[in-house]
Amino acid sequence: MPRNILPEAFTAQQSLLTSIVTKHNADGTSSVLTPFLTQEKIDLPKAVTAGTDAATHEQSRLLFTSTSETQRRLRDNIFTPVFSSLQAWVQFLKKLYRSNTKELTQWGITITDSGKITYPAAFEDRARLYKTFTNKHSSYAAGTSPLQPFITANEVDMAKLTTAVTKATDAHQLYDDNAAKATIETSLRDGLWEPVFKNIKAIGAYLIGLYSSNPKKATAWGFNIVDSVSKHQLRTTTLKPGEQKTSAAVIIGSTFTNTGTVPLHVYKGKTTTGTPAIIAAGEKMGILKGFSVITVVNPSTLEGGKFTVTVSR
Repeated sequence: MPRNILPEAFTAQQSLLTSIVTKHNADGTSSVLTPFLTQEKIDLPKAVTAGTDAATHEQSRLLFTSTSETQRRLRDNIFTPVFSSLQAWVQFLKKLYRSNTKELTQWGITITDSGKITYPAAFEDRARLYKTFTNKHSSYAAGTSPLQPFITANEVDMAKLTTAVTKATDAHQLYDDNAAKATIETSLRDGLWEPVFKNIKAIGAYLIGLYSSNPKKATAWGFNIVDSVSKHQLRTTTLKPGEQKTSAAVIIGSTFTNTGTVPLHVYKGKTTTGTPAIIAAGEKMGILKGFSVITVVNPSTLEGGKFTVTVSR
């Protein structure tokens, strides 16, 4: 039995409403949808207005998301060389403490039982680790820190690095603030849109019931009707910091979901040419025609990413 695959992304859902309204208005008094709208007291013009208002919040969400992403990139660009310096310091001290690497715990470093160094993944934890480490260094009398020979030999500008951490922390705060504003806009958008989409789903079910002998007639109203026997699978993909991966055979009408903690950039095709769609953590994007092959980039140099998308087996 054919199934009605409803879009999960707001923009695609709004496009579906437009298709329904356009078809209904074009059919006029002969529209097969009129009895259902009357029975269920569904006001399509009112739904369009709600959709327009929801779209305003969606635009604000996109703006805050874009600003948040800009600050995240700035944060990573500033902090990445700082953290690389920290890792170099840790490796130096590990050689110094080779007979007892657990000494590194006094500097805030986590050491496994096998002697392996592990670092936190989140920026805030890494910035905190940097401060703990440098505070330990500063706790020694001038020139007596075990780290001093490395700093002197490599002409490390500690003041410059500390300033960079402050700037990265400020950028991270702006990243967090804008991400929070984007979340609020998402909530406002959904509050307006969810009742409308509930009616859209009901309209789809009604049309499939009406066209029981040929459910695919509902496609004239913008619905995506597919055969129930499907050879599709939901694939989960992970991305290391800075990594990109291409997914092929992506199902049109399905949904790309960012299930990680950092924004992801989605490009059409096998390359990173053009302007990507920026999908924030927890957000979704409907897969439209032309996106059967996508290239996904994790722009973060600090944190890994993850996404799901439906593909052909």
